[in-house]
Amino acid sequence: MKTTAYSDEVLLNMLKTNERDQALTYIYTQKEWRSNVANLIRNNGSDLSIFEDHYSDTLIIFERNIRLNRYEGKSSLKTYFVSISKYLLITKTRQLQRIELKAEPTDKAIPNYLTPEMQFILSEEKNLIYEILDGMGEPYKSVLLLWGLSYSMKEIAKVIGLENAGKAKRLAYRCRQKLREVIRKNPNLLKKLR
Repeated sequence: MKTTAYSDEVLLNMLKTNERDQALTYIYTQKEWRSNVANLIRNNGSDLSIFEDHYSDTLIIFERNIRLNRYEGKSSLKTYFVSISKYLLITKTRQLQRIELKAEPTDKAIPNYLTPEMQFILSEEKNLIYEILDGMGEPYKSVLLLWGLSYSMKEIAKVIGLENAGKAKRLAYRCRQKLREVIRKNPNLLKKLR
């Protein structure tokens, strides 16, 4: 099966029309784009096991930025994609370093495994949280997820595409207010999470 090569102009147009899925499939399977992102991961000292998830996350942000007209055309689409990937990788690495620094040793003996029951409970709680966030819609879901990962307001502003950290802070406040409202309207949700 031969893959058609698309120019940036055609690909950009496809991403903004009903040919979006075809364009995303094309980008997802582009060897050169994938190779550039894999090299970026390797050069960052990260394990290539994160490649598929990282590439998918990059593609999601890339598509959203195109859809919201955040791409200014100052570089090729591939360069823009790789720059999003680089920023995302740096941000994730920084977040992992923060989490490692915040982790404090405890005297309690904590098993380094999860029983099947614990795994089931955690997956149910995680699914419930994502269900709540999905119900809130964008940008609330993205802001709360990033805030939950300890992103700074400046980082959230950059990822979401806001002008500055102040606007991200106001949006995060509105997101938390909306989350409180959702929980207030559905008190059973809080009981399920405890």
